Amino acid sequence: MKIRCDLFRVLALASLFPLFLAVASCSNSGSAPQPSVSSDAGGECNSAALDAGATLSFGSSLPNLEFTAEDGNISLQSFATSCSSNPSLLVLRTVAGWCGTCRWHSDNTSELLAADVAFRVQLVDLLLANDNNQLASSSDLPSYGAHGDGQIPVLADPTFTLAPFFDPHPALPLYLIVDARNLRPMLALSNPAPDDVTAAFRQVLAQLDGKTPPSAEPSVKYDDRFTRDQWDMIAAMRLNQPPPPDPTNHVADDPNAAALGLTFFETPKFSPQQVSCRSCHNPALLLTDGKEVPPEGAKFGTRNVPSIVLAGYRKWLSWAGVADSLWMLSVLPVELDFEYASSRLFAAHAIFTSYRSEYEAIFGPMPPLDDTTRFPPAGMPGTPEWDSMAAADQDAVTRVLVNMGKSVAAYLRSLRVMESPLDSYANGDLSALTARQKDGLLAYFSAGCAQCHYGPRLADDSFHNLRFPTGRPDKTADPGRSDGIAFLIASEFRRTGKYSDSVPTTLPPNPVATPNLVGAFETSDLRGVAFTLPYGHGGTYGGLTSVIDAHRTAGLPADSTLTVGDAERFLPPFDAALEPAIIDFLNVLRLDMVNPPQ
Repeated sequence: MKIRCDLFRVLALASLFPLFLAVASCSNSGSAPQPSVSSDAGGECNSAALDAGATLSFGSSLPNLEFTAEDGNISLQSFATSCSSNPSLLVLRTVAGWCGTCRWHSDNTSELLAADVAFRVQLVDLLLANDNNQLASSSDLPSYGAHGDGQIPVLADPTFTLAPFFDPHPALPLYLIVDARNLRPMLALSNPAPDDVTAAFRQVLAQLDGKTPPSAEPSVKYDDRFTRDQWDMIAAMRLNQPPPPDPTNHVADDPNAAALGLTFFETPKFSPQQVSCRSCHNPALLLTDGKEVPPEGAKFGTRNVPSIVLAGYRKWLSWAGVADSLWMLSVLPVELDFEYASSRLFAAHAIFTSYRSEYEAIFGPMPPLDDTTRFPPAGMPGTPEWDSMAAADQDAVTRVLVNMGKSVAAYLRSLRVMESPLDSYANGDLSALTARQKDGLLAYFSAGCAQCHYGPRLADDSFHNLRFPTGRPDKTADPGRSDGIAFLIASEFRRTGKYSDSVPTTLPPNPVATPNLVGAFETSDLRGVAFTLPYGHGGTYGGLTSVIDAHRTAGLPADSTLTVGDAERFLPPFDAALEPAIIDFLNVLRLDMVNPPQ
């Protein structure tokens, strides 16, 4: 299986012509090499081209572009060296905060800059978007800079300035290698293997020096298949248990709260319609319902029910990220008209009547809910019953609802899963996967899946528009994350609000619905994916083959009204022949719970 372009063959041909250097796009994701382009590179230095006649193309010096730094704008020309200098390289690396392959390259920059070339290479990271796929701004630069060694400048480039040098849908990270004396682009690389990056630096420098390019060193393959970056990313796929701490929930890891949370998870008493969490999250189906969209609530839902087995590990909850904590996610269904269709007063009365002693053993005395003159049987913000209550009583009832959510969150956080063959393989047991499954994992990398699906859950905790069909009965497009941000910011249950048990002293900025987030949805976990169909936020893909093919072709066409917004630009196309092998690997990702509820 071919996973990188023949960069060395292209450069070797170029070395036959001392005044020209072939320029190619090279990808570690399995895409075919792009046509070569020639540019005048024979050591000639023409600094005037920086100011006049510059275009975004090979064969011409770059314009004096400007990018956003932490304290203002910075020009590209500030990185240029003088014509009298020895040849050196300016390397512009385009990255995104959510991108797993980008993080590996940034974390391992010092390895890519071998000692014999490091002093002749100035590398600059151009950040497209932050961890949440919000278009990058100056405030996002420090957090991404933490992935490097502190010496690599990071600049914001939300408009993808260097797009003309790459495929329409390239795989990140992207390298543009430039002659630093005249800012003339020399070579473009898309998600290259580590050895290819270092070799490219050596080859281009040799060409500028007028020397014969060095012979390519043989690449090291781990388990006879994987490049160094892929092998490191495989090791990082191990699922560490338990989930990370949640300081916003003081009972997050309290066994008694978890036991009560299981009761709350299963009881239908909080809903006049007799709906419970278990109505949609069936333990026999890995806490999904197996339906396109849920029919089990008070009304038909509009989005597919994802598995919540690993919900305690997530940064954002729900397809649109409407909750930023697991306890918030557990609170919201009570008052949503298509889920419980209930109210916080109704739920609080149910706890007071049926579970008071268990609740008070963990959270202390409940308000006197038997006084119905102060606490009507039902009501929530916006209803006359609620609005007539004293503010202190409203707060007391809301805290009962919040504590219910924190108990359910403690239960979900207590869930544990059995080790999968991938975990064993990532832990060093090379026999844990068959040869066919290893080939499937290689195909997974070759198709570019690891750009978004990486880490223990094989997910990036971010949001992307894949142009998948809506699940709404009226077939109107679902705005997804752009609406989810507005809901989250308006909610009193945010982890930075007064019902949080620990609010950071420095609050993060509110998320912003930048244009690329219209129609975007959270990246799905891939653990258990083969056993949790159907797929997509609308549940419209019935099997792995159909949803993988939809990824490969970037979803519905631009004129479809079943979705909205532009497809994720960095969703690389790949050969359909890879799909069966990828499915072989996805079938390895079991999500068997230890002692699931019956």
